[in-house]
Amino acid sequence: MGVRYYINKKAMVEDCLSIDTFWLRKNDYFAGNAFWGNGKENMSLTISISGTDRSCKVHFVTTPCNYGGIRYWFLCPLIKNGVLCGRRVARLYLPFGANYFGCRHCCDLTYRLRQANHKPYVKLGKMIYLGAKMKELQKEMKRIIYRGKLTKKCCRYLSYKDKIEALVPLVEQKNEQFTLNLKNRIMSSQSKVQ
Repeated sequence: MGVRYYINKKAMVEDCLSIDTFWLRKNDYFAGNAFWGNGKENMSLTISISGTDRSCKVHFVTTPCNYGGIRYWFLCPLIKNGVLCGRRVARLYLPFGANYFGCRHCCDLTYRLRQANHKPYVKLGKMIYLGAKMKELQKEMKRIIYRGKLTKKCCRYLSYKDKIEALVPLVEQKNEQFTLNLKNRIMSSQSKVQ
């Protein structure tokens, strides 16, 4: 198994400006600003960003909801490799330095959680797996010593025990870091509310 190196990480959705169909509908932008024609609805968006106006013509479509009503979707207006994307999305993004809004696939964006380190959870899962294996071996072991030597099952059991003991401090350390980060987030959110 080789090691993967990621030199250039993708830009993240959380760092971009975005426009959302849910927010537009909630604030009644779909009430009078849409121009109806040939199955696709057209909408002209003009957004002011730090004194500069950015406008783009965005198509949107509607789909019926299961319990009545309709849901609005943008059609991605970007052209990538000479082909109009046209992907049906609920949110369009404007990455830093870009001139046009597009879907996260065309803008090559990812979510912050996708780039997070999930290794502590993998170690916890490994501990649970090894614990289950130890219980199985304990049930299967008929004897610990045979002809003056430890049996293979007993040796395997002891190696699993050693691996779990090595993982315990790592998982506890990550748990403490997670708890500290959670407390900091709660304190900062409470200070914003007050």
